[in-house]
Amino acid sequence: MPFVQFIIELQHSYVWQQYLFMFFKIFTFGCKVNQYESVALSELFAKKGFTPVNDEKADITVVNSCTVTAESNRKTRQTVRKVRRSNPDAVIV
Repeated sequence: MPFVQFIIELQHSYVWQQYLFMFFKIFTFGCKVNQYESVALSELFAKKGFTPVNDEKADITVVNSCTVTAESNRKTRQTVRKVRRSNPDAVIV
């Protein structure tokens, strides 16, 4: 599913409507397009009342990645595993 379509669906989902998640964190790997998408997503979360966190545990974590190379693919998988270990109850997208 394209990233933009995911965001559109997420906006209309139960998660957004019920505000079950209040803290978010975004990891970005890849090109400038990925960076732009992450900024746009961060702004969308903020508009919905979510709070960005750096060191604290996030309720929802987005790993925005373009795994063209083996290295970026490795970093993405490593990040997902690290988030899952440190916060098993988090939603990881």
